[in-house]
Amino acid sequence: MSIIKILKAGYPVDEPFMEESSLGITLLMGAANKSSTSLLDKIMAFNPNVNAQDSNGRTVLHFACRSGNLKMVQKVLKFPNIDVDLRTRGGETPLMFACQSGNIFVVGECL
Repeated sequence: MSIIKILKAGYPVDEPFMEESSLGITLLMGAANKSSTSLLDKIMAFNPNVNAQDSNGRTVLHFACRSGNLKMVQKVLKFPNIDVDLRTRGGETPLMFACQSGNIFVVGECL
């Protein structure tokens, strides 16, 4: 069964998904982590909390920045009410994750 079918059946969009439930990673974070912009668009139709944090304090923007995918980062930065300054429990910002990705264009987008 696809993720979208599961959401249409009533699965709460902000609940952690089964594979990563102990870490608190939501479907939106998982899509950003896998660099799936099309899946990200479909999940956004269910109005997820774009600033939800996993058990480590990471947000969808942290995952997008770490992926090093410029299109993904640009898409996430356009989300309404996205907080670009949320820090992880270790104090890391999305910009720090962008630097770790090694993609200078992702870093530039975050600046």
